[in-house]
Amino acid sequence: MNITNTGDGATLGSAAIAIPEGFTVLPPITILNLPSAWISALSTTEINLTATGGNAVLQQGESVILTFEAIAPSSPGIVTWTTQATSSIQGGGTVIPLQGELPEVTVVANPTLFAPELTATPNPVSQNQASTLTSSPVTTGTPPYTYQWFQKTSGGEYTQVGTSSPSYTFPGSTTTGDWEFLIQVMDSTGASVNSTALILAVNATPTFTIIVTQTAHGTITPGTLSVSQGNDQPFTISPDVDYQIADVFVDGSSIGVVTSYLFSGVTSDHTITATFTVAVGTYFINVESSRGSPSPSAQVNAGNSFNAWVTSPEGDTNHRWICTGYSIDGAQPVSGTSYTFVSIQANHTITFNWQE
Repeated sequence: MNITNTGDGATLGSAAIAIPEGFTVLPPITILNLPSAWISALSTTEINLTATGGNAVLQQGESVILTFEAIAPSSPGIVTWTTQATSSIQGGGTVIPLQGELPEVTVVANPTLFAPELTATPNPVSQNQASTLTSSPVTTGTPPYTYQWFQKTSGGEYTQVGTSSPSYTFPGSTTTGDWEFLIQVMDSTGASVNSTALILAVNATPTFTIIVTQTAHGTITPGTLSVSQGNDQPFTISPDVDYQIADVFVDGSSIGVVTSYLFSGVTSDHTITATFTVAVGTYFINVESSRGSPSPSAQVNAGNSFNAWVTSPEGDTNHRWICTGYSIDGAQPVSGTSYTFVSIQANHTITFNWQE
């Protein structure tokens, strides 16, 4: 409040400001200029300002400025703060007529602050799954607003979380059960209200079983196990020595010959198995003959059979060659012009022998 002496040569030595009905002025009264030359006194009905001496009176054009806080009444309206000034230092002299309008304060109705509603998406959640909590828009009370979130586990105590925001992201937890959340909203007048508690259910993460059926001559690792929902699970298929993968089956369907398989983002039970066969090697059968027309040498799969032979005799009646037999891998000769290798598991050489 600013009180200025604009008078006709009179000095201003005191002032009284009536406190309107319903208002409560809170101490202290702060005099911003001339603080050592003027003093204040506060009662329930008025504020009194007085110059401390003759040299402190306000000459024409001088001002005294004061500030204070007051609690307004509950009923709205326009209230005038009546002020009276005198020329006497002690307040008993001549009343100085006021110029200009008296100070007015407009009291407005303070809208009631209502609690917002809370939502959580998603709800419920699994362990370690996040959820976003959101407050409905606050349109009551007097903006701006501040927010404070609180959370607690079942049987626990509320703790502050988040920032001053109408939304909060719950990061997830391994603690299962019903979590409670609420938000406290405060408006610019200091009014505050708590929302109704929101229940967010944190459920145990579902698990699914992957059944591994082991068969002869190979191994799938790991074996049968449980997998948490959404997780990945790799498997490795390994044949025994001298065996190879014949086929791999996932959930009963062939996926061909693979050495590994990944179940990605598991959301249901699964099965996996594999079959194995003897590893197929190849061996060379070398056919040697200095005469006649022998069967050609050949590459043969392991386990297969192969027949080696030669045509005999060779030449004419004047000069004739006859096959006298054969030897296997340098062993003793055996009579005959053909030999069948069976269940081959190694390289071999057959040599046909001739006599003129």
